[in-house]
Amino acid sequence: MHPAKAIANYDFSQLDGTIQVSDMLTNTQFALDQLAYLQANSESKVMQNIAFTEQNVADLVEFLHALTDPCVKDRECLAPWISSASEVDPDGMRLNAIDEFGTEL
Repeated sequence: MHPAKAIANYDFSQLDGTIQVSDMLTNTQFALDQLAYLQANSESKVMQNIAFTEQNVADLVEFLHALTDPCVKDRECLAPWISSASEVDPDGMRLNAIDEFGTEL
């Protein structure tokens, strides 16, 4: 599908309410304008229109789902990889995560 048509037909109401969307359409239009410019000026050898089959789309969606491990939403699941502020930080490079309430995770 053509990117501009895909955006025009996209139902933004399906997005999670925590996603910042105030500049979404402006930023998306900017990206579409850049793509059109690059394609019109033959500056884009990578960004070409490609016809995807339904299977290509299904495979891509499955790949994207694989990139989001459900473990990232579960503190207990992540526990083996999260250090606490009380643990030794040997190189001073540790990042301590905090939640939206300022509580260290």
